[in-house]
Amino acid sequence: MMKIRRGTCQAIPARVAADPLSPKQRGVLSFGIRPPFGRAPPLPIFGSRERSGASLRSRGVGPSRVRRLHSCPAVSLSFFVDIHGWYVKRCYNMEEMKILKLSARNHTKVVAQAVAALKKGKVLACPTDTIYGLIADAHNARAVQKIFKIKKRTSDKPLGIFVKDLAMAKKYAAISESQRAFLRKSWPGKVTAVLKRKGNFLQGLGTKETIGVRVPKHRFLQQVMSLLGGPLAQTSVNISGQPPLQTAPEIISAFPKNKHQPDLVIDGGVLDSFPSTVVDLTGKVKKVLRK
Repeated sequence: MMKIRRGTCQAIPARVAADPLSPKQRGVLSFGIRPPFGRAPPLPIFGSRERSGASLRSRGVGPSRVRRLHSCPAVSLSFFVDIHGWYVKRCYNMEEMKILKLSARNHTKVVAQAVAALKKGKVLACPTDTIYGLIADAHNARAVQKIFKIKKRTSDKPLGIFVKDLAMAKKYAAISESQRAFLRKSWPGKVTAVLKRKGNFLQGLGTKETIGVRVPKHRFLQQVMSLLGGPLAQTSVNISGQPPLQTAPEIISAFPKNKHQPDLVIDGGVLDSFPSTVVDLTGKVKKVLRK
């Protein structure tokens, strides 16, 4: 492990680093580490032993602090890297992605944790009956916008929604008798129907006139929507324009240092299926937009 040699750089006491820096305190800093993005203040990490005690005292640093600065033990560089990482996350409200392994044993517990996270405005990456998807509470406009930021997706590519059943779909989309007959055969399943929307209840989802709706055939998602009591904003887990991700480890590695990333990853194993079929039902004739 690489060490910082005693006599070159010393750690400033935590109390000094945590307090707002006065001009006197800045006198004992040889340099700081500036987080990325260029907005947060530099993290005061090192103090220089090259300054003499008289020089430090002339800048208002008391004798006891001078002694502490000159008697600090050598510290590893990795320690400062860890502190720096924590500081950046604190400045930019970045948190580590959490992973929950979904199994038959803990299914109910994971569902409860997922619903609790969604109610707090979190974005989840989870398995579906097709591929891994990003989901959020469809009624939370802020969470919906976070999905766009995670995917680096432009607003002209709208998101669709998951609904629990046909009855929930009718709350958000206008469904005729002929459309209902088709949907009863297709749902639950791997078909996303583009329908004329009702009102503008869901901000950031669909277009002004239409919205993509699907009832997934997936136990986890069905139970999540039952407990949440509403639809889920949804899309595939990937950076826009890149292939969908098939495993939880791939999801973790795809967003390693991104400012915007999923808050919680539900590990449902390997999913090597294909995205849903998209059918436009708004015209007189059904039109397949994606197979």
